Amino acid sequence: MARDYNQSAIRLWESGTIPTTSQCGAKLQEGYLTISKNRILQDIPTKKIFTIVIAALFGMMAANLPAAEEDATGYKDHPLIPRMPGYYILEGSEAAAVFDVDIVKGETIETLHIEGKSMALLFRPQPELETKPGEARLRGDFEKAIITQGGTLIGVTSGQKWSVYHIVKDGKEFWVVLMINSGEYFTGSYSYRIVWK
Repeated sequence: MARDYNQSAIRLWESGTIPTTSQCGAKLQEGYLTISKNRILQDIPTKKIFTIVIAALFGMMAANLPAAEEDATGYKDHPLIPRMPGYYILEGSEAAAVFDVDIVKGETIETLHIEGKSMALLFRPQPELETKPGEARLRGDFEKAIITQGGTLIGVTSGQKWSVYHIVKDGKEFWVVLMINSGEYFTGSYSYRIVWK
């Protein structure tokens, strides 16, 4: 393999300027790239260069992928209500709850008094989730999860149309309010408040 180089390319290299292929006398021969660097010739296999370039490209692509979000510190799913796949807990709160809910029952509105310990969780879809469920599917999947636990739909609130469920399990009574912004305000996120005595 020829080991040609020219003096001007070496001077450029030593001055901190990276010479071009034509200036340094680089030659591609028999699968090797020969370049001069500080008067020492290096034979670099072109397969090795190709591998390094491809690895660097994949590394840059991986750095641009959105990372999975972690759940908010200190919060986890309630054991009765499984999380929708591909979601994380954005935030939550725990407090005693005492409130009245107006439930639409056909043509009438019934006021339901709910009180007890409570936990609220706000869920958001993971950034890498390619297909986010629509509003109807999210409501349907949530309701199936509640029914699996022996729960029933009591009705929806008169204003926001939030679903209210009732579950009796292991001698305890649970009320669950599913909060999803409807229509044009739907973002793919959902939250629920579960209250128990």
